[in-house]
Amino acid sequence: WWDHNGTYDTWYRNKKSLTLDLAKPEACAIFKELVQKTDVVMENNRPGVMKKFGIDYEELRKVKPDIIMVTSCGYGHQGLWGTYGAYARSIDGMCGMSNACGYVGGGPVRALSYIDTTTAWNSAIAVLIALHKRRKTGNGMWIDHSMYETGVTCIGEMILDYQANGRNESRLGNRHSCYAPHDCYPCAGKDEWVVISVTSDAEWKALCHVMGRPQLADDTRFADAVERYDNQEQLNRIIADWTRGQNRHDLAAILQRAGVPAGAVNRIKDLHLDPHFEERGFFQWFARPD
Repeated sequence: WWDHNGTYDTWYRNKKSLTLDLAKPEACAIFKELVQKTDVVMENNRPGVMKKFGIDYEELRKVKPDIIMVTSCGYGHQGLWGTYGAYARSIDGMCGMSNACGYVGGGPVRALSYIDTTTAWNSAIAVLIALHKRRKTGNGMWIDHSMYETGVTCIGEMILDYQANGRNESRLGNRHSCYAPHDCYPCAGKDEWVVISVTSDAEWKALCHVMGRPQLADDTRFADAVERYDNQEQLNRIIADWTRGQNRHDLAAILQRAGVPAGAVNRIKDLHLDPHFEERGFFQWFARPD
């Protein structure tokens, strides 16, 4: 059943695959035969699993001295938590990302296994670097990769802010750390939204003009970027009252023409019927013989 779903078709197209029961000696022997013809071995088991099967880096290096091996696990093979298992969603919490995500005044929000993707990106880059070094030196290497460390690098600015300024970053939701207004606003219909982002005084004046309230540009509460940021609760209520009765696509188009960054929040149906995608032939039919 596992190769009859959308996930399989997404990730495993154009790949050749083989299933081996590594608990059997003959399977490990086949694995080592493959390694002899391989540039890179990547695995993401808990620390100790590959060693138990006799196919860890030290053993594979005997088979192919210049092999590059990436071991990607929760916390790395060294350190206090080196034996712990992990999934992306648990790492989201451990690395501080969940605590950084959420709405103003609300609780933390877990990401949807975001660290799975970023760990894969980092692993791919590490492999490219290792291959480049092997071309120059002829040597392979073992890359001890950690999901935990990958996650922490994703919130590096917050760590630096705490180190330099002693500030714990607060949750922003759809807001911005500098700009206001910058949020997601309700439109006509059920669960219909438009995103508006004002990054300059000129864009703010343009927004006031489109709203039909040019006097807001001279309101002392919103006179400059600092005042707008400090009073964004009041500002967001004013904008939401204006957007609530309007079509999200029409409103986004009007704002864009006026030079105000804005965009409708699409739903799945919108994407499927998007004329831009249709013209580009983006969505393709995929058929399998079985």
